[in-house]
Amino acid sequence: METLRYSSASSGSQTTFTNTSPPTTIVWDQNSMTNATLYVGGHATYQVRTASKGTRTILQDSFGETAARIDLRSILPDLVLLPRSTRGKSIRLRKWLYDTKNRAAQYPGDVDIRYEPRRRLSTLMQSSKGTYLWMATPTHRLALYDSSCLESPIASFIPSTSRSKPAIVIAPDVEVDQVEIVLAVLVLEQRLRLQEKQLLVASGVDQLARYAFAGHAQE
Repeated sequence: METLRYSSASSGSQTTFTNTSPPTTIVWDQNSMTNATLYVGGHATYQVRTASKGTRTILQDSFGETAARIDLRSILPDLVLLPRSTRGKSIRLRKWLYDTKNRAAQYPGDVDIRYEPRRRLSTLMQSSKGTYLWMATPTHRLALYDSSCLESPIASFIPSTSRSKPAIVIAPDVEVDQVEIVLAVLVLEQRLRLQEKQLLVASGVDQLARYAFAGHAQE
Protein backbone atom coordinates (compact mmCIF):
# COMPACT_ATOMS: atom_id res chain seq x y z
CA MET A 1 0.00 0.00 0.00
CA GLU A 2 1.06 3.56 -0.63
CA THR A 3 1.00 6.06 2.23
CA LEU A 4 -0.22 9.49 1.18
CA ARG A 5 0.32 12.62 3.21
CA TYR A 6 -1.18 16.09 2.90
CA SER A 7 0.50 18.90 4.82
CA SER A 8 -0.72 22.39 5.69
CA ALA A 9 2.00 25.00 5.40
CA SER A 10 0.02 27.32 7.68
CA SER A 11 -0.37 25.04 10.68
CA GLY A 12 2.20 22.33 10.09
CA SER A 13 -0.63 19.81 10.30
CA GLN A 14 -0.42 16.60 8.35
CA THR A 15 -3.16 14.17 7.41
CA THR A 16 -2.01 10.68 6.50
CA PHE A 17 -4.07 8.28 4.39
CA THR A 18 -2.92 4.76 3.56
CA ASN A 19 -4.40 3.71 0.24
CA THR A 20 -3.47 3.23 -3.40
CA SER A 21 -5.83 6.02 -4.46
CA PRO A 22 -5.19 9.75 -3.97
CA PRO A 23 -7.33 11.77 -1.56
CA THR A 24 -10.01 14.10 -2.88
CA THR A 25 -9.23 17.80 -2.42
CA ILE A 26 -11.96 20.44 -2.53
CA VAL A 27 -10.59 23.98 -2.89
CA TRP A 28 -12.39 27.29 -2.27
CA ASP A 29 -11.92 30.20 -4.68
CA GLN A 30 -11.99 32.65 -1.76
CA ASN A 31 -11.82 32.65 2.03
CA SER A 32 -15.57 32.71 2.62
CA MET A 33 -17.97 30.17 4.12
CA THR A 34 -21.03 32.02 2.84
CA ASN A 35 -20.30 32.84 -0.81
CA ALA A 36 -17.75 30.87 -2.80
CA THR A 37 -17.10 28.45 -5.63
CA LEU A 38 -15.57 25.11 -4.70
CA TYR A 39 -13.34 23.19 -7.10
CA VAL A 40 -12.52 19.49 -7.35
CA GLY A 41 -9.75 18.57 -9.72
CA GLY A 42 -9.83 22.05 -11.25
CA HIS A 43 -13.55 21.84 -12.04
CA ALA A 44 -16.19 24.05 -10.41
CA THR A 45 -18.20 21.47 -8.46
CA TYR A 46 -20.14 23.44 -5.85
CA GLN A 47 -21.47 26.96 -5.39
CA VAL A 48 -22.07 28.38 -1.92
CA ARG A 49 -24.64 31.16 -1.86
CA THR A 50 -26.06 32.99 1.15
CA ALA A 51 -29.04 35.34 1.22
CA SER A 52 -28.37 39.00 1.99
CA LYS A 53 -29.75 38.63 5.52
CA GLY A 54 -27.49 35.66 6.14
CA THR A 55 -30.34 33.37 7.17
CA ARG A 56 -30.22 30.87 4.29
CA THR A 57 -27.13 29.25 2.78
CA ILE A 58 -27.53 27.04 -0.27
CA LEU A 59 -24.96 24.58 -1.59
CA GLN A 60 -25.51 23.96 -5.29
CA ASP A 61 -23.95 21.25 -7.44
CA SER A 62 -22.37 21.77 -10.86
CA PHE A 63 -25.82 21.50 -12.49
CA GLY A 64 -27.24 24.32 -10.37
CA GLU A 65 -29.36 21.93 -8.30
CA THR A 66 -29.66 22.33 -4.54
CA ALA A 67 -27.34 19.77 -2.98
CA ALA A 68 -27.96 21.04 0.57
CA ARG A 69 -29.39 24.01 2.43
CA ILE A 70 -29.12 25.59 5.86
CA ASP A 71 -31.84 27.86 7.30
CA LEU A 72 -30.86 29.87 10.37
CA ARG A 73 -33.86 31.08 12.35
CA SER A 74 -33.89 33.50 15.26
CA ILE A 75 -36.67 31.92 17.31
CA LEU A 76 -37.45 28.52 15.83
CA PRO A 77 -34.79 25.78 15.54
CA ASP A 78 -32.31 25.99 12.65
CA LEU A 79 -33.01 23.62 9.76
CA VAL A 80 -30.91 21.58 7.34
CA LEU A 81 -31.94 20.06 4.02
CA LEU A 82 -29.91 17.18 2.60
CA PRO A 83 -32.01 15.81 -0.28
CA ARG A 84 -30.08 12.55 -0.53
CA SER A 85 -30.12 11.94 3.24
CA THR A 86 -33.33 13.54 4.56
CA ARG A 87 -35.58 12.42 1.70
CA GLY A 88 -36.16 15.95 0.49
CA LYS A 89 -37.40 17.22 3.86
CA SER A 90 -35.79 19.77 6.18
CA ILE A 91 -34.86 18.53 9.63
CA ARG A 92 -33.57 20.30 12.70
CA LEU A 93 -29.89 21.13 12.35
CA ARG A 94 -29.13 19.76 15.80
CA LYS A 95 -30.45 16.34 14.76
CA TRP A 96 -27.72 16.17 12.15
CA LEU A 97 -24.91 18.10 13.91
CA TYR A 98 -24.93 18.15 17.68
CA ASP A 99 -22.34 18.96 20.33
CA THR A 100 -20.97 16.33 22.65
CA LYS A 101 -19.24 16.71 26.00
CA ASN A 102 -15.46 17.06 26.00
CA ARG A 103 -14.29 13.91 27.74
CA ALA A 104 -10.71 12.74 27.39
CA ALA A 105 -11.86 9.31 26.23
CA GLN A 106 -13.57 10.85 23.22
CA TYR A 107 -10.44 12.43 21.82
CA PRO A 108 -7.97 10.98 19.32
CA GLY A 109 -4.44 10.49 20.60
CA ASP A 110 -3.11 13.78 19.18
CA VAL A 111 -5.60 15.95 21.04
CA ASP A 112 -4.68 17.90 24.15
CA ILE A 113 -7.98 18.59 25.95
CA ARG A 114 -6.41 21.66 27.55
CA TYR A 115 -6.04 23.29 24.14
CA GLU A 116 -7.73 26.69 23.80
CA PRO A 117 -9.81 28.18 22.35
CA ARG A 118 -10.99 25.46 20.01
CA ARG A 119 -10.97 22.52 22.40
CA ARG A 120 -14.66 23.11 23.07
CA LEU A 121 -15.64 22.14 19.55
CA SER A 122 -16.57 18.47 19.55
CA THR A 123 -19.51 17.74 17.30
CA LEU A 124 -21.22 14.52 16.30
CA MET A 125 -22.54 14.24 12.75
CA GLN A 126 -25.39 11.83 12.24
CA SER A 127 -24.70 10.94 8.62
CA SER A 128 -26.78 8.62 6.49
CA LYS A 129 -23.75 6.29 6.66
CA GLY A 130 -23.43 6.34 10.44
CA THR A 131 -22.16 8.52 13.28
CA TYR A 132 -19.01 10.59 12.82
CA LEU A 133 -17.10 13.03 15.02
CA TRP A 134 -15.85 16.49 14.04
CA MET A 135 -12.99 17.81 16.12
CA ALA A 136 -10.95 21.01 16.31
CA THR A 137 -7.46 20.04 17.48
CA PRO A 138 -3.98 21.57 17.71
CA THR A 139 -2.98 19.76 14.50
CA HIS A 140 -6.22 20.13 12.54
CA ARG A 141 -8.49 23.12 12.51
CA LEU A 142 -11.35 20.77 11.70
CA ALA A 143 -11.04 17.01 11.35
CA LEU A 144 -13.63 14.31 10.76
CA TYR A 145 -13.28 10.93 12.45
CA ASP A 146 -15.24 7.73 12.20
CA SER A 147 -16.69 7.43 15.70
CA SER A 148 -15.60 3.78 15.84
CA CYS A 149 -11.97 4.62 15.01
CA LEU A 150 -10.34 7.78 16.35
CA GLU A 151 -6.75 6.99 15.36
CA SER A 152 -6.67 9.27 12.31
CA PRO A 153 -9.12 11.59 10.52
CA ILE A 154 -10.92 10.56 7.35
CA ALA A 155 -11.20 14.20 6.28
CA SER A 156 -9.79 17.55 7.35
CA PHE A 157 -10.28 21.23 6.64
CA ILE A 158 -7.19 23.27 5.79
CA PRO A 159 -7.58 27.03 6.41
CA SER A 160 -6.36 29.64 3.97
CA THR A 161 -2.86 31.10 4.05
CA SER A 162 -1.16 33.92 2.18
CA ARG A 163 -0.33 31.39 -0.53
CA SER A 164 -3.32 29.06 -0.58
CA LYS A 165 -7.11 29.01 -0.40
CA PRO A 166 -9.21 27.01 2.08
CA ALA A 167 -9.54 23.31 1.24
CA ILE A 168 -11.00 20.04 2.41
CA VAL A 169 -8.96 16.86 2.03
CA ILE A 170 -10.96 13.62 2.06
CA ALA A 171 -9.38 10.18 2.37
CA PRO A 172 -9.97 7.63 -0.40
CA ASP A 173 -12.99 5.33 -0.16
CA VAL A 174 -14.75 7.37 2.53
CA GLU A 175 -18.40 6.38 2.74
CA VAL A 176 -19.70 9.71 4.02
CA ASP A 177 -21.51 11.77 1.39
CA GLN A 178 -19.16 14.48 0.14
CA VAL A 179 -22.00 17.02 0.34
CA GLU A 180 -22.42 16.35 4.06
CA ILE A 181 -18.71 16.90 4.67
CA VAL A 182 -18.74 20.21 2.78
CA LEU A 183 -21.88 21.45 4.50
CA ALA A 184 -20.58 20.50 7.95
CA VAL A 185 -17.38 22.47 7.29
CA LEU A 186 -19.43 25.50 6.25
CA VAL A 187 -21.38 25.35 9.52
CA LEU A 188 -18.53 24.50 11.89
CA GLU A 189 -15.94 26.86 10.39
CA GLN A 190 -18.40 29.74 10.76
CA ARG A 191 -18.87 28.77 14.39
CA LEU A 192 -15.10 28.75 14.93
CA ARG A 193 -14.70 32.14 13.31
CA LEU A 194 -17.48 33.59 15.45
CA GLN A 195 -15.93 32.12 18.57
CA GLU A 196 -12.52 33.53 17.70
CA LYS A 197 -14.04 36.94 16.96
CA GLN A 198 -15.82 36.94 20.33
CA LEU A 199 -12.57 36.03 22.09
CA LEU A 200 -10.76 38.83 20.27
CA VAL A 201 -13.42 41.35 21.24
CA ALA A 202 -13.38 40.16 24.85
CA SER A 203 -9.60 40.46 24.91
CA GLY A 204 -9.80 44.01 23.55
CA VAL A 205 -12.38 45.04 26.12
CA ASP A 206 -10.23 43.58 28.89
CA GLN A 207 -7.18 45.44 27.60
CA LEU A 208 -9.09 48.74 27.46
CA ALA A 209 -10.28 48.21 31.01
CA ARG A 210 -6.69 47.67 32.13
CA TYR A 211 -5.56 50.89 30.45
CA ALA A 212 -8.47 52.81 32.00
CA PHE A 213 -7.69 51.44 35.44
CA ALA A 214 -3.98 52.26 35.09
CA GLY A 215 -4.76 55.79 33.94
CA HIS A 216 -7.17 56.36 36.83
CA ALA A 217 -4.61 55.05 39.32
CA GLN A 218 -2.04 57.62 38.13
CA GLU A 219 -4.36 60.60 38.65
